[in-house]
Amino acid sequence: MSANTLITELNKLSEEFKSAIARSDEAAEKRLNDAIADVEAKLRSDAADANRPSAGATNDEAEFKSFCEYLRTRDVKSMSAGSATDGGVTVPKQLHGQIQGYLYDQSVMRQLSTVVSTSTPDYNFPVQTGGAGAEWTGETNARNTTDTPKIENVKPPVGELTARALITQTLLEDSYYPLQPWLVSNLGEKFIEATGSAFVNGTGTNQPKGLLSYATSAVTDKVGTRPFGTFQHVASGTSAALGDVEKLMDLTMAVKAGFRAGSAFVMTKASLNFYRKQKDTTGQYIWQPSIQAGVPSTLLGYPVYEDENFAEAGTAGGLAVAFGNFKAGYVIVDRVSMTVKVDDITFDPYYAIKARTRVGGAALDTNAIKFLKLSAS
Repeated sequence: MSANTLITELNKLSEEFKSAIARSDEAAEKRLNDAIADVEAKLRSDAADANRPSAGATNDEAEFKSFCEYLRTRDVKSMSAGSATDGGVTVPKQLHGQIQGYLYDQSVMRQLSTVVSTSTPDYNFPVQTGGAGAEWTGETNARNTTDTPKIENVKPPVGELTARALITQTLLEDSYYPLQPWLVSNLGEKFIEATGSAFVNGTGTNQPKGLLSYATSAVTDKVGTRPFGTFQHVASGTSAALGDVEKLMDLTMAVKAGFRAGSAFVMTKASLNFYRKQKDTTGQYIWQPSIQAGVPSTLLGYPVYEDENFAEAGTAGGLAVAFGNFKAGYVIVDRVSMTVKVDDITFDPYYAIKARTRVGGAALDTNAIKFLKLSAS
């Protein structure tokens, strides 16, 4: 189905959804909300496919066949990418590129945040946490010493992520290309789940430090007494319940104007379903479907993304919605590109295809992102 057809379908479902709300048809609301989410997912997938490496290049095809031929030999017990001592066989570019693509396409945090590659685990980001001071004075009055800008150092914790897929020798013997999608889907799913969760909920110990693992406070940026490394939250007004439209507006306006231009909402599908039904003071729905391929739907005029790692209604004190400029607020550090080893001994009669990478993450500017907290205050 083409992108234009999907957009037309999305807008049609949107009108049906609004009609279901008007007639208080909860069953239709749920069905249509699921249908809308499915169409939006297809739109995101189509946009991702446009950036995914081609699987038909002659060099890649020959390289992948060579890789499969290597798997059939039992002269070497394991191999790693770029290591001549472990067999001297290069992991196919096709394989590596597609697994990285799955990470990017499926991880909201990886899409929205700043992503850097580094050759050292000791990668630091200097962040200015305070501005210079100034004062008015008369022509002959004494000049006082004013505040000097403050610099804090952010060092994202880096952890090692591994995954393992088992493939029978029979499969390796009988087919070249069925191996590739099987391997990519299995390893890709493991990497997606682990990284997507860690960038939101990671503890910072042997893994990235996720957004929700930082402390939050109701203190605003203007007051300026919130310590560095602490995010601001806006209370939903009711324990364990999402806030109304006004609370969501309060959340957007808590972000400084300089950050709002590049800001977006992130929340779970269930939370987004709640806000799809809400109207502003003029009676207009605050959610609007996408009208362009590759462009997400909007909430109060800002892009909105789904991430099931956030809290939902019913979780007292949980952080249910994030809003802000994620490129300014969070950084992902790719330390070591994915490497692959093949083990044909440990899991006999299976070949174990084991993937490994090192990745880190941390909050960069805790003023750039705000959270809606499910609490009375």
